[in-house]
Amino acid sequence: MELLAASPPAKGRRTLEKVGHVEEPTALVLRPGRGDDGLLASRTGEVRRVAAGEITDDVVLDLSDDTVDEGDGGLLALAYDPGAAWLYAYRTTAAQDEEITAYPID
Repeated sequence: MELLAASPPAKGRRTLEKVGHVEEPTALVLRPGRGDDGLLASRTGEVRRVAAGEITDDVVLDLSDDTVDEGDGGLLALAYDPGAAWLYAYRTTAAQDEEITAYPID
């Protein structure tokens, strides 16, 4: 899936600009207080960094070895805690369990 961002209006018109390509994106979380930096999850279990509004190739968390993306499964949601010290991931494990796991943020 190509991800597009709207640019500021120029003479009353908005334009779209390609900011990246990710297979089966499921969740985007923006870092509290930093609206153009965050993380983007793919259903397969990879989490990529978003920096200055652009999707990077930097995989910051890879849960693909223990994430099942069949049916309704996969890495389905991400959330920061209010202080952005922890990242929470909601996913389906290889054992077909739904799990929420907390990861400390460096």
